[in-house]
Amino acid sequence: MSMHIRHSFRILYTVTLTVACSMLPLPEVALPSGTAYADETAVSAEAKPPKIPAKLFAELPSLQQIEMSPDAEHISYITPHEGRKHLFIHPRGVATVDNLVVIPPIRDADIAWFTWANNDQLLISYRFTSDDPFVKYVRTAMFSVSKDGKEWVDMAKPDREQRKRGYTTSPAQFKDRVLSHLRDDPDHILQQIDSDRDGDAEIRKVNVRNGKFKRYQASRGAIQHWWLDAQKEPRMGWGYRDDNKTRRYIYKDPDTDDWDNIEDTSYLEASNFQFLRFTNDPRLAYALAPNSEGRMGLVKYDIRKAEITEEVFFLEDVDLANVQFDNNNEIKAYVYTDDVYRRVMTNKFLNALIKKVYSLLPGGDITLVDYNQEKQIYLFRFSSPQEEGEYYVLDMKTKGLTSIGTATRVNRSVLSDVQRVDIAARDGLVMPSYLTLPKGYGDKNLPTVIMPHGGPHARDTMDYDYWVQFLANRGFAVLQPNFRGSSGYGAAYENMGKNEWGRKMQQDVTDATRWMIDNGYADPDRICIVGASYGGYAALMGAAQEPDLYACAVSINGVANLERMIRNARKFIGGKSYRETIIPDGMDAEDVSPYHQADKIKAPVLLIHAKDDPVVPYIHSDEIYKRLRDQNPQNKLITFDHADHFLDNEESRLATLEALEAFLTEQLIK
Repeated sequence: MSMHIRHSFRILYTVTLTVACSMLPLPEVALPSGTAYADETAVSAEAKPPKIPAKLFAELPSLQQIEMSPDAEHISYITPHEGRKHLFIHPRGVATVDNLVVIPPIRDADIAWFTWANNDQLLISYRFTSDDPFVKYVRTAMFSVSKDGKEWVDMAKPDREQRKRGYTTSPAQFKDRVLSHLRDDPDHILQQIDSDRDGDAEIRKVNVRNGKFKRYQASRGAIQHWWLDAQKEPRMGWGYRDDNKTRRYIYKDPDTDDWDNIEDTSYLEASNFQFLRFTNDPRLAYALAPNSEGRMGLVKYDIRKAEITEEVFFLEDVDLANVQFDNNNEIKAYVYTDDVYRRVMTNKFLNALIKKVYSLLPGGDITLVDYNQEKQIYLFRFSSPQEEGEYYVLDMKTKGLTSIGTATRVNRSVLSDVQRVDIAARDGLVMPSYLTLPKGYGDKNLPTVIMPHGGPHARDTMDYDYWVQFLANRGFAVLQPNFRGSSGYGAAYENMGKNEWGRKMQQDVTDATRWMIDNGYADPDRICIVGASYGGYAALMGAAQEPDLYACAVSINGVANLERMIRNARKFIGGKSYRETIIPDGMDAEDVSPYHQADKIKAPVLLIHAKDDPVVPYIHSDEIYKRLRDQNPQNKLITFDHADHFLDNEESRLATLEALEAFLTEQLIK
């Protein structure tokens, strides 16, 4: 299954430099800030940029999930070929047709992630939507693949009894749940799998070279998820009971080795508590939890006492999003987002090195992506609102900083700036938001797109967004409000979204729209509300609740029928349903459901939906379109037969951008 593809490699330049750090104080070296491609030229800040082909924005990132082999001799990354994600592997340095190995997608399954299992083999996860015509759901597969692409091994083989019954592969829905890569044993991994799909997961120790496995932990009733302690012993498990309303938690006592039910699970079941891993003491765990001010940070949690024993690390203004650990279970990095994604290393040498690279690559943000300290090889990512990612390898021995390539082919000098704006809602709440004004079009009375994010417990940032930059290149101002209920700003801010679908969360989006008008940015007669997933819901509800404010609305894979969503959704932790957590007090679901409020929508609506969407089923858009099509001949429904919720192939991305441009031009460019 190996193949070679002639590929236009985006290798930009190699610069020899002198690197300064705490050990090596060496001089500065200037690097070029970017590369213009043949169909583009750099433009001044005041000039109107050329209209960049939609295809360039729609292309999948040229470099994703870039990773070095443990010995730093090979480099691998996901890149598109013919509109699908492929895995590229080649020796560290310049890729050529002769040394490049390409791992393809498999039929309708796309590569979801990969990692090096050892110096010779990679683990690759494939993600696809079930072919069930009635219920769409995600399935995964996982293979071990040699670095030359010639040897493939299924990592989820059927057990003996299944083979007797004629199974050639495990029927498990999820086959890519790796609990540990066992770095001290590079031939094996620990894998969680419900191999017979009975609702209970076991743990296997799997040989990555041949797929053979031994049972490491037998399944236990109503346990679908396992946690290992620092010594790789199964220490805790949880799962839903048969009624899907309540959870079961079990814990293996380190003194007796008995599995006991955990009585007090108030912390574990809290929506703002995230278990990360055990400390070196199996009685204590690391977790993300809020402090007294409501901000998420790192804590230590005593399993038996069900209490937080230590606040380890908190930020002043934003939530800690994640913590990364090294192979010795020591904290390696803190991950958070203020206005952009940040990864702060705990190692002083590495932080000094990152600071040096900042000085060499100004105008953006630097992230240390991967490294091999023994061989002094470091992999960096440069990013900005105009650059999705440009990657560099630093070799401390040769003092060479080599650009591997960039994730996008659009020259960043022709893209628009993004600025943070803080917008006050009607009740005084301040919403951190991001405003993108189209370069060269001025800043007054612009055709405007209001773009509420999905989730809704998510957030927008200033990082590169291909939708935003595409729309700005077409002359539209874009506002991305982080309305109440958005994550990243503390538990209190996120909890303000509870029971506020269609009410205060929606009012925040309305207030952000009026802010654009009051400050002169938006032409009040040329505003469209556009969103995906929950953002699609907000777009439809905005059109229903504010028929005179929006000239049009676009919902992409959006929620339209709340009653249907509530019926189909799994219960929340603690037995609380969607109805109890999203519907405003004193209201029914129909009161804040676009499908049930469709007769109030007067503005033209564009609906875009993937028929294979396993998150928000296609029927949401199909149903509301049947109600809308007779109200306005400008209402449209566009469908994709082979795309998922995230529009993860170039065909669906391009079709979405082209449909957006045509619809917005028709409705707003007058």
